[in-house]
Amino acid sequence: MPFGLKLRRTRRYNVLSKNCFVTRIRLLDSNVIEYAKNRHPPIVVHCSAGVGRTGVVILSELMIYCLEHNEKVEVPIMLRLLREQRMFMIQTIAQYKFVYQVLVQFLQNSRLI
Repeated sequence: MPFGLKLRRTRRYNVLSKNCFVTRIRLLDSNVIEYAKNRHPPIVVHCSAGVGRTGVVILSELMIYCLEHNEKVEVPIMLRLLREQRMFMIQTIAQYKFVYQVLVQFLQNSRLI
């Protein structure tokens, strides 16, 4: 490639409707994690505005990582740090509550609660 550019192969997953977001995020999460396990590719998450649903996925993944690695889990602090990089991450109370629902579901599935 000219000018030192790299050609990258990408894999794209779409969640087209806001209505199916809750159910599709679990399938999407397992597919992305399985794909990334051995390849360690960069992962890009984006919704229409790049802040609402995108923020839910990113914040949820960060919090799950903290739980898996026995790190302190403080959702409000992590959200503030994310908003320093991208304003308006997590746009609604419903999205914020959903992050907690994801964490509870993760803990139940992991049999940690």
